[in-house]
Amino acid sequence: MNEPKFQCFVIGPRRRGRPMSAEPSSRVTTWIPAKYHDALIRVANEKDISVSALVNQVLTKALTPK
Repeated sequence: MNEPKFQCFVIGPRRRGRPMSAEPSSRVTTWIPAKYHDALIRVANEKDISVSALVNQVLTKALTPK
């Protein structure tokens, strides 16, 4: 008889999606000229990050007290 090589146990419900942020967040939507959006995409691609992550970095740096 063929025995399974490993066993898998599921304990409790599995949380799906992104982990909760340590800090409350909110969504921001804005319209910008296409040339600025293109520039954001170019810089984000150079840094190998998403446009959202790039904007988050820029805003965090600009708004952090010195």
